[in-house]
Amino acid sequence: MNQRATKIIVTFGPSSADPSILREFLMIGVEGFRFNFSHADYEFFKKGVETLKNLERELGKCAILIQDLGGPKLRIGEVEKPFEVKKEDILEIYSYPVESGYSQGIGRVYLEMPEILERVEPGVEVTLADGYIRGKVIKKEKEKIICKIIHGGPISSRKGINFIGIELPLSALTSKDMEDLKFGASLGFDYVAVSFVSTAEDVKKCKELLKDLGSSSWVIAKIEKKSALENLEEILEVADGVMIARGDLGIEVPLEKVPVLQKKIINKAVKRGKLVIVATQMLTSMVNAPFPTRAEVSDIANAVWDSADALMLSDETAAGRYPLEAVKVMQKVIEESERYSYERISQVSENIRDRAIASSAVYLAEQLKSRAIVVLTQTGESLKRVSQLRPKVPILVITHKKEVLRKLALLRGVIPLGVIDPQEDITAIFPLIKNFFLSETFQPEDTIVLTYGYPLGIPGTTNTIKVLKISEIEKVDVIV
Repeated sequence: MNQRATKIIVTFGPSSADPSILREFLMIGVEGFRFNFSHADYEFFKKGVETLKNLERELGKCAILIQDLGGPKLRIGEVEKPFEVKKEDILEIYSYPVESGYSQGIGRVYLEMPEILERVEPGVEVTLADGYIRGKVIKKEKEKIICKIIHGGPISSRKGINFIGIELPLSALTSKDMEDLKFGASLGFDYVAVSFVSTAEDVKKCKELLKDLGSSSWVIAKIEKKSALENLEEILEVADGVMIARGDLGIEVPLEKVPVLQKKIINKAVKRGKLVIVATQMLTSMVNAPFPTRAEVSDIANAVWDSADALMLSDETAAGRYPLEAVKVMQKVIEESERYSYERISQVSENIRDRAIASSAVYLAEQLKSRAIVVLTQTGESLKRVSQLRPKVPILVITHKKEVLRKLALLRGVIPLGVIDPQEDITAIFPLIKNFFLSETFQPEDTIVLTYGYPLGIPGTTNTIKVLKISEIEKVDVIV
């Protein structure tokens, strides 16, 4: 059984909107599809979601849908004609809409949130376009600030802008985000990613809004601010997962700290059984080239060895010239990297019984060289405890709710098998297991380790572990 444990998420966009591309993504084995609401086009996104749901039914695959909210990211306004600033040029940033452009060494843009300029003083460092363009404020006037460019580059509409060292009093959920949440709830996203999270309250607010909208989406906190790093423990307590958004994080903190922070965040998240996604610039060179750099390949491998649940492609699949090639490269690197052994991360759990059952299931599976661990779960918590131990065998999950099954499919090493009625007895899972192994080659003595709670359908009752021969699953008389 050659099953990739680390999941792949692609970003939906113009380069990947064609149904034939989406079909190929699913056939390759892409698990997650991110819709970036920083650039929301409701009709475009609605069509993409509908296409993916149709392909799910046709191919029998699971396409996990992720709504990524834009959040309070500072952006410049519209630029009618993109221009390039060079070192020593002047960039004027206005507090009201002006005709953006460039002439004789002076560029002009405006901010979409003009009130922010009140907090900016001379000497503050300014970055644009994820830090590629850098400058320093040399003068402040009533309606604009004047910056001197230190490192130039191209400027186009709605590029992100940062004022280094200034913590802006902005809520992680803007009025636009709230409208986007309503739209997302109508489409049935599995996850919602909240941008620029500062505290656990940002996550709680999103969960409350989703509940009011009747949405069962799980919430991912994007870690991309210093304040999020300072409050990481509290954020992990309430979030269903975290995304390490290395683009903005690499602006908020010195670049040399990002690799170490990535390892620390992953370790803390996995210990708590929380989904963790590594994102941004994983294969940036493949936006315009059909092959990656050696450094990018190493970056993917290290994220796998760090024990991330999923790796995400952004511009590579949303706007790049080689979306399929980028996914295939990521898949090959993940598969090769997973052949290398990694150290198991210890669990954080207050419930000794829960921890012991998950640990015992993994230990039995590895000692007996079982083909898989099968988890029957109501809420997904028992599955998370097994997944966070990063077993070397696949984890087959069966649930009582389809929406829970879909979300769990993004966790590392997890293969969703199906849903059973909680009123049925444990033997109802056997046809699902048998059907899975019909496509696999196995020996008569090969086993699986099964863990579930009795009575069935009651959250928090996982109390049973069984070792079953695959060849005899349908004949087993289960004693409970």
